[in-house]
Amino acid sequence: MISSVFLNKRVTLQSLSSYKNRLTKGRTQTISRYLNRNSEVRLYDGLLRPYSNSRAKWYFLAWLLRDAATQRLQPLLSSVPGDTPVERRTYLLNEVRKFVAPLFPQSENWEWP
Repeated sequence: MISSVFLNKRVTLQSLSSYKNRLTKGRTQTISRYLNRNSEVRLYDGLLRPYSNSRAKWYFLAWLLRDAATQRLQPLLSSVPGDTPVERRTYLLNEVRKFVAPLFPQSENWEWP
């Protein structure tokens, strides 16, 4: 097994993989909690018609990560894992988040490219 010493701790591929899995699980839980929480979020379409609360939260996060969320992401929801719409949305948003992550390497401070 490949390993190295880092700050007096032995870092292995297995420990790095475990750390990455914990991070992904935490981020997935954060997305899921946001989508499941009760709120009075208001988001409107181009004709000032309000979206439903659950759709508003989904679109808000999707639009932060990907333009044209309705056209690009909505069709994918039927083919991603998850038993409920929230689970599928959470999974898809997390996959998009991982895909765009290299564009924003500093999580605490970034600007649109």
